[in-house]
Amino acid sequence: MTPNRLKTLRETLGLTQTDVAILLGLSAVNGRRTVRRWEDGLIPITGPAAIVLQLMETGELPRRFFDAVPES
Repeated sequence: MTPNRLKTLRETLGLTQTDVAILLGLSAVNGRRTVRRWEDGLIPITGPAAIVLQLMETGELPRRFFDAVPES
């Protein structure tokens, strides 16, 4: 997944960088920083995060995973 695709996906789903971090099981503060770095192209998106983001993009991620994200 490219940085632009991640940002577009996040915005399309109405998620903040912190929301994506929480959804991926990352801490709110450090995780938000990681998501920002992914979106800025500073570090590659790899491992389980890349798989989960791909599932989000294709609509195959079960809705129950979104329950971890607090409502705004």
